[in-house]
Amino acid sequence: MWCNEEQTRNPTAIKSLSDIPDEDSDPCTIYVALEHAAGCPVTNFQPILNVLGVVMIFFGVTLQYFGRKVQKIFMKFIVGFATFILVCAVCFKLNWFAMLDPTEPDENKSAFLTFLAILFAGIASFSMLWGFKKIQVLGPTLIGLCAGFWFSIYFIAAINGIGGMISVPGA
Repeated sequence: MWCNEEQTRNPTAIKSLSDIPDEDSDPCTIYVALEHAAGCPVTNFQPILNVLGVVMIFFGVTLQYFGRKVQKIFMKFIVGFATFILVCAVCFKLNWFAMLDPTEPDENKSAFLTFLAILFAGIASFSMLWGFKKIQVLGPTLIGLCAGFWFSIYFIAAINGIGGMISVPGA
């Protein structure tokens, strides 16, 4: 579906294709292309992202000003919060938060599962913070390990690319 803001009622430029140029296609699949206002983006997040970027830069510089102690507290907060949200998202996908969703039927709602999901998220956050405190000393080492791994992949790819340029075809 392509964007055409003038077409609010019936779609235009409807085409039925058996293949799409520049893509692998199955001759048994029919592709339909059309123009309509529903194909246009509804919201533009660019202004919000610009403001968010400025706020993040400001807080990053401010965090650097306050020193290592505040940075550690901030990292602990981020790790704990991210763990809590991640576990809550998994529990939501498992439908454990049906009690809080008004669109769910009553037979799916369970106060026990909702309580268990929040308890599980809290325990996971506490466990992650405990583990984070233990490996915080190893943080720079882990970052160097990951960076070295990715650098080696790029290095090997570059060598293979150079070697491919000087190889003899058919040899």
